Amino acid sequence: FFRPYPDSEAPTFAALQQEFPAEIAALRERAGEPPVLPPLGWQRVRQVALAMSDRKAGGLDGWTVANLKALPQVFWEALTDLLLDVERTGVWPRSQLQARKALIPKEAGVPGVYSATAQRPIAVLTLAYRIWAALRVRDLTPWVLRWAPEHLRGGRPGREAADVWNRIALDI
Repeated sequence: FFRPYPDSEAPTFAALQQEFPAEIAALRERAGEPPVLPPLGWQRVRQVALAMSDRKAGGLDGWTVANLKALPQVFWEALTDLLLDVERTGVWPRSQLQARKALIPKEAGVPGVYSATAQRPIAVLTLAYRIWAALRVRDLTPWVLRWAPEHLRGGRPGREAADVWNRIALDI
């Protein structure tokens, strides 16, 4: 989490393709052409922020959900222009690449739990990134559901890691 590849370079798609060529070819065949994404539009971007709870954590950029909700249309238009530039270039502004990383206890209310195995890491990204990601996940979900393996739990509505644990418990 804090040093995901301490002794080596981060894996590349080329290396993954070389190691699993048949699996990747099968996924590509099932997936077909990726969808044409709908335009972001400042109204859609703003709507995601308005739907967020004010209790959501802000990012290291200092913005809170309540701050964003109070901003005028001109802000949402500028943010949308920035997000469109990111999609066009694939480059995020440096300020948007910061994340707050923390360890939280796996079990709430357990005092004095400090071992690494008793905690799980989280990263809180900027609100601009979270808004963009929420929109694009929503836009891509129908396409992902056409090709993602049935046993995949992450990124599929109505599925979660607890499903895996429950299945294992039933098998035992």
